[in-house]
Amino acid sequence: MEILARPPFQEEGHFTGLVGQFALHTSVDNTQLKVGDSTTFTLTVTGRGNIMDLGALPLTIPDSLKSYADNPEEEINLDASGYHGKKIFRRAVVPVEAGSHTLPALSLWYFDPDD
Repeated sequence: MEILARPPFQEEGHFTGLVGQFALHTSVDNTQLKVGDSTTFTLTVTGRGNIMDLGALPLTIPDSLKSYADNPEEEINLDASGYHGKKIFRRAVVPVEAGSHTLPALSLWYFDPDD
């Protein structure tokens, strides 16, 4: 058996170290807030592979918002085909200035050995 090294990461962004097949989903509980009110930003990663190794993805919050991270929640299972499940990251987001605020786009960079 020949085992090859993982190819080098050649994209712009942050490689998570994940190996497998994964999907990223985001949501915000409320998009209409008053200054000082909070909403929950939820980031969910689901898939098959070493999902237990996933740490929080880098998220740049604009100065017009305050953000407070919660402890991640995970549902990870092991069966004959390997590890699979999901990790959920939640952040309370509070506007400190009036106006329209945009959270930056997120990318999930992982290595899929089947591709």
